[in-house]
Amino acid sequence: VKNMKSYATRAVELDSTNTEAQIVYAEMLAAQQGTDTGVQYFNELIKKFAYTLDYRIALAKLLKSEDRFQQAKEIYEQVLAVEEKRKDALIGLGQCLRALGQNEEALRAFLNASISDPSEADSFYYAGQVLAEMNRFDQAIENYKKALKVNPNYPRIFLSIGQASLLKGDFE
Repeated sequence: VKNMKSYATRAVELDSTNTEAQIVYAEMLAAQQGTDTGVQYFNELIKKFAYTLDYRIALAKLLKSEDRFQQAKEIYEQVLAVEEKRKDALIGLGQCLRALGQNEEALRAFLNASISDPSEADSFYYAGQVLAEMNRFDQAIENYKKALKVNPNYPRIFLSIGQASLLKGDFE
């Protein structure tokens, strides 16, 4: 932990405008001093560099990791208001909406992410998860298979296809 702090601090000292260094520093603060300290640091960065959406994305991820889904959802929505096809924001928004029980909206976010980057398996996988939760097993399996086409080594796909097939009564 001591090394993490010294390296993160040194990186920010060397180049305070480096987005990645600032994000790592904020994450280090959150890990060492608590989430609210990290959130406060991210908010200062957002004020200082208002046009850098990466700070908002990192803040939303931090909030989401602490199950503060409503707050994270609002930040993802701010990012999408500026850049409506940003895949990481769409997936993060979908995850928050799913956690909040808003499955139709979560599905829409995941499907929009798959449209914005059809070469990414995660959005298809997450759409499949939501569809399975909604008992729409055929559509879930269809999305899982799309994820499989994009990434044949996606670790959870085969399990998810099996679970959806079992739940729909297809024992083959």
